[in-house]
Amino acid sequence: MVFHSKKIIKNVKRKGKSNFLVFWLLLCILGPVIRASVFQRRRDPTAFSAIDDQAFIAIILTLLGLITLILSKQGQQALTKCFKSPLKFLIYYYVFCGVSSLWSSKPEYSIFRALEMLVNITLPFCLFEFIADKKVAARYLLVIIVSSVVCGLLFYLELRGYIFAELHSNAYPSVAAMGIVFCLGNLMHYNLLSLKEVVFGACFFGVALLFGSSSSSIVSATVGLLLLLSMKKRRKLSTKKYIPFNSYLNKNSARKQKITAGEIKKKHSTLLFKISPIKIVFIILIVWGIYNYAIEPAIQILFPDKTTQDITTMTGRTGFWKIYLQGFLDKPILGWGFPTGEKEADRFGFAITSSAHNGIISVAINTGVVGLLLFFTALVKIFTAFIKAIQSGKSGASFLMVCIIVGLVNNMTYPLIGSQWFWPTTSLLSLLAFSNCYLFQKIGTKNSNS
Repeated sequence: MVFHSKKIIKNVKRKGKSNFLVFWLLLCILGPVIRASVFQRRRDPTAFSAIDDQAFIAIILTLLGLITLILSKQGQQALTKCFKSPLKFLIYYYVFCGVSSLWSSKPEYSIFRALEMLVNITLPFCLFEFIADKKVAARYLLVIIVSSVVCGLLFYLELRGYIFAELHSNAYPSVAAMGIVFCLGNLMHYNLLSLKEVVFGACFFGVALLFGSSSSSIVSATVGLLLLLSMKKRRKLSTKKYIPFNSYLNKNSARKQKITAGEIKKKHSTLLFKISPIKIVFIILIVWGIYNYAIEPAIQILFPDKTTQDITTMTGRTGFWKIYLQGFLDKPILGWGFPTGEKEADRFGFAITSSAHNGIISVAINTGVVGLLLFFTALVKIFTAFIKAIQSGKSGASFLMVCIIVGLVNNMTYPLIGSQWFWPTTSLLSLLAFSNCYLFQKIGTKNSNS
């Protein structure tokens, strides 16, 4: 009895330490989001590298995150696994961003921003590495995404005088777009969240999308939902169970796998639409109805307060992009330095902005062709890992890839990744970390792998 009592006390102490570390990691992840979103900053945009009260808090939070990663055993393990994961080229990119301080106009600022990105990549990685249960991890991920949207709403409510009709933004709606796809994807493909959590999340993120009235976020969410619907019939199919299409003509191959050619065709037919005259007529009627009665309301919902000319010409952002692309051509190999290239547009004869309003252009002007090669290699490695996870039949791989696609679509108008850290970036990095810990790692390296 004494032996069992000591063992129980030891387990309770270990569990208490574990809960504290999880809470501390979550606080380190959300701390910068709360700092950047809740407290408003009003200063001259040319003073982007000045150390004011908020910059001082950002430095403290980054150092706390770094100390946690270096001193904790879990942090050290997460750092080691990061460099062995598909995300390693993303880490290499931000290491190169730190190196760009050698030719940056603000070297100290470049080093800090690169370090901030590296810490914000690794902290969610450490959190999910520490949690063996995927359902628990999914709830923590939902907390991160919901908290980011709440902080964004609070920021714009205070900024716009608590007028709900003036909450337009490209920031928090981009997080809401990923959030609604994450919730509905769980319902269709993963079943990690409870029905109440899915309903709450989907409704909350849907309302946030409407308040934000961001065209790119609404379009990306729509694309994500259409992709989810298109994958719904493939939910229980595994690529390992069926023979490839060319095996229809190879009866010997079918016999070896103890499946007849008829059975193969029947099973593959679940992936295809059956064409019939009635379906063709039905689709034509739907398209005709949408074109005549729904196209104008849909344009108003997807592109609020924009004319048809504004939509087709993308008035506004294209002016930014042309200037920044010209700046990239002036220094195409190494760029102007991270992230000062996109923050000093006055050197190109343009007004100073916080970003290039496009993640890819941000990479180009900040770090040149070298940065682009590293960044696109990172994307290729990440999507290759997703495809392998889908092919191996890992549950949730398809819908999590759609969540990342939604984030990258938003990245084309509001830089979530590739540029410096912005508070919506945390949600995208957390989705990548979650995918890595529960999909990309080899079976057996985590207790709850599918």
